[in-house]
Amino acid sequence: MKRVLLLLGILGWLTPMCRGGAGESFAAANRLYADGQYTQALEAYSRLADEISNWKLEYNMGNCCVKLERFVEAKIHYLRALRLAPTRRIIRENLAYADERMGHTTLSSRPGFLLNLWQHFSAWVPLNVISFLLIVAVFLLNAFLILLLWRGRRRWRLYGLGFSLAAALSLAALEKVYTHRADLRDTAVVTRSEARLRSGPGREHTVLFTLRSGLDVRILESREQWLQVAAGEDVAGWIEAAAVETI
Repeated sequence: MKRVLLLLGILGWLTPMCRGGAGESFAAANRLYADGQYTQALEAYSRLADEISNWKLEYNMGNCCVKLERFVEAKIHYLRALRLAPTRRIIRENLAYADERMGHTTLSSRPGFLLNLWQHFSAWVPLNVISFLLIVAVFLLNAFLILLLWRGRRRWRLYGLGFSLAAALSLAALEKVYTHRADLRDTAVVTRSEARLRSGPGREHTVLFTLRSGLDVRILESREQWLQVAAGEDVAGWIEAAAVETI
């Protein structure tokens, strides 16, 4: 029983919002939001976000920006929340709403059975828990291996070694899936109105397209103060780095 309580305590510590003053500050920011003080709530969430990386902070900042009708900023925060919690349906729904308010079209589809199952699983088991369990599995794997080398073969040691090896490989693969789905670091959002997409990295190059603010683009390459981005399957070019906010 003591081991179970210790494990729960460690898992709780791994969740940043459960740590001391951070939880109190988060609750205070929530009260500001509930009272309709969205600007003050956004500032409070932002101060916390400078210290802690948590999807709830980014999500709540996005909600504040929606209330303040700052939809481009809202989209940036929702995408950052999605990077940290890629299977949270509520983030995708609010992201679609922000796109709709900016006049951007969003293609949505109902998730299939497997995707729905994955969403529920990842909602209950966050990435930091998977990482912690992976560390435990690797520790047990080394412990059983040392026991086999020093104390000789015993059936329970072989079973333990096989189980810890299988657990470590499974958790490593699962962590890779989490990380891959959460990888939005090559995504950016256009923040400048009527941003120009050019044929090369420089203002002397031809303007190919004009991008609306709030459009998300995929970063292909960076060169000094310019980024090569893709704004769709058939739209790509160079844009000033100052005209976008990276996720």
